[in-house]
Amino acid sequence: MIRGAARIVALAAVLICPALPFHLHADELVAPVPSRAFVFGGVDASRNSTFAWAGATAIPFGTLVEDGLRLRAMGGFGGYTYRTSATPGGRNSGTISSGELMAGYHKSFGATVVTGYLGLDVKRYSLQDADPANQETGTHAGIKAAIELYTRTAASWFMTAYGNVSSVFGNYSARAALHHEIAPGFALGVEGALIGDRRYDEQRAGLVATLTLPKSSLTMAGGVATSADNGTGAYTTISLYAPF
Repeated sequence: MIRGAARIVALAAVLICPALPFHLHADELVAPVPSRAFVFGGVDASRNSTFAWAGATAIPFGTLVEDGLRLRAMGGFGGYTYRTSATPGGRNSGTISSGELMAGYHKSFGATVVTGYLGLDVKRYSLQDADPANQETGTHAGIKAAIELYTRTAASWFMTAYGNVSSVFGNYSARAALHHEIAPGFALGVEGALIGDRRYDEQRAGLVATLTLPKSSLTMAGGVATSADNGTGAYTTISLYAPF
């Protein structure tokens, strides 16, 4: 059987963890001194998988709101179950740990900000029971490229988008969201996402809410995920961003 849940976990890190906060422009957070780095992390949960991640991005030659070089490191860990005829009961479970080291460049074009990244992507898969049909076992390394976009379309509206592709099993993802600031420090919007690899694809659609605090921001998203292998179910994402 196709191992959809395993792929969801493997793709969670590259889908949910953009180097810029997905919900707002970096200079919309107030800091007592110019920030030269930020940390981020979160959890993504669906019917067959859970994944948690944490990371940091440094700006070695400037501040958070200035154009220039970005250096990012991130790690994550998750668990999943999937259907298979190779194990008793027709189901198997596994874990995945992942890490990445990437360099990028941040560039502003008026109200639009674009950041591109390129670097190393490493994932380690571990199965509870041996499954000869599942190639997603052991440690695999490859190259990952990512791009992020932020643009403020109106005084109270802004759009974010994120996409990436990795040579590890051909993982790819794309996500876009439209946000409306309905009160100071609070935005509500809609999001859509595509994730997949060489043998799997999933579509997501849901709502996203962001609470912006003086030195951090919290984003919560949830909705419906659909794939040919796993059917339709709910997903939930919680992420935190903080500059320093």
